[in-house]
Amino acid sequence: MGSIPGQQQVRAPSGYNLSALGRDAEHQDINTTVIDFFSRENPGYKVDYSPLAYSPLYDKMVLALQQGSSEYDLVYMDDPWIPQFGERDG
Repeated sequence: MGSIPGQQQVRAPSGYNLSALGRDAEHQDINTTVIDFFSRENPGYKVDYSPLAYSPLYDKMVLALQQGSSEYDLVYMDDPWIPQFGERDG
């Protein structure tokens, strides 16, 4: 947000939480680094990160999307998963 030239920086109200669902293992370290950077650049936001293994992550994401859940604001999606969601109507 604040680090992109020409981009207007938006400040959230204090205490605004985002919920993120993502990969564990080596991806968890990368995601945590990105989340820490985002949090420093956007002090009004707090990101709650839920790391899962590959298959449980996919299952949880699909279930949340099918149920129309608003539990997660951000979701990790692996490249092979993208076409199946792009092919669906609505």
